[in-house]
Amino acid sequence: MNFYNSNFSEIIKFFGILITAMVTVASLFVTIYHNRKTTYINQITTLKAKYIEALRENISNFCSLAFDCNKAWTLNNYKQDSRHITLTDMQRLQYLLTLYLDSKEEIDVVITNPVQEIVIAVSSKGENGINIGFTINKLLEYTQQVILYEWRNARKEAKRGPTKQSLKLKAKEDFIKAFVKENKGLSK
Repeated sequence: MNFYNSNFSEIIKFFGILITAMVTVASLFVTIYHNRKTTYINQITTLKAKYIEALRENISNFCSLAFDCNKAWTLNNYKQDSRHITLTDMQRLQYLLTLYLDSKEEIDVVITNPVQEIVIAVSSKGENGINIGFTINKLLEYTQQVILYEWRNARKEAKRGPTKQSLKLKAKEDFIKAFVKENKGLSK
């Protein structure tokens, strides 16, 4: 009896082909899953990087306009004609920053509150007693920490994939303890 010509060899060939096809299909599904996951992580990381850059840009523009507008109120003949335009631009950035940040998040409120205080102080010629320079510097320092925090989270997710919710909450609590509590009253 010749083994290669028997029915048993046909059955073994069939199962060999079947197993090869199943491994190929499984490999295809695993590849698609990992590609989707990688694409998702890359998209989220890119969007977070754009968000961080936009926040950085808008905060810096806001602060420079606030200093400029404050100078226009306090110094004689310092761009007095452009004061209204500067104040309008500053208010536009205030609204933009308010839209960028979540009013229910402790971390974000510490940014939005001084932004609003600065706009009010600059609009009222600084007569409400707020020290705009001090508030702006503290706002910049705190925003740097927030951006660093966000950037570190984005890097972790880019390396390891989406972070577990419990780890995100722990990192957020640590950040709040370290920076938010001490910066609650930036302008005080």
